[in-house]
Amino acid sequence: MALLPPLTWAMSYFVAGVLGDYPRGPWAGLLRLALAAAVFGGVRSSRHGRHSARAALRTATDQREAQRLAAEPAQRTVDLAILRETAERVDRESGEIRTELRGMRALQRAYSWTVDRLISRMERAGIPPEPDDVHELVREHMRTEA
Repeated sequence: MALLPPLTWAMSYFVAGVLGDYPRGPWAGLLRLALAAAVFGGVRSSRHGRHSARAALRTATDQREAQRLAAEPAQRTVDLAILRETAERVDRESGEIRTELRGMRALQRAYSWTVDRLISRMERAGIPPEPDDVHELVREHMRTEA
């Protein structure tokens, strides 16, 4: 309320400058008060508008931040579920590969045992192996035993 009297005086001088004379008479005080209220109300409402806009922007920013913070645990839960699913898939695939490798090693031992028996029979029967009978990888293996 301390701002009101200086505004009324300023409005009085403004009206005097516009109207060409300082307002006098029974309506002068009412005119000064009406002009002061109009100016003060306009200043106040423009300030209120700026503050409202800032408050709305701040509220929107705070809401976005709150949504982001609320979404983080959910996103971490999703990420953790994806990680667990990936680890389970890798474990499952690794187990399948191990099982397949065991089967291949067993098959290799069986072939090796069979070929060894066949070669032994051929040698006892006096049939020498021809160079094309033995694959080069088998020859390499027989030579290095690795």
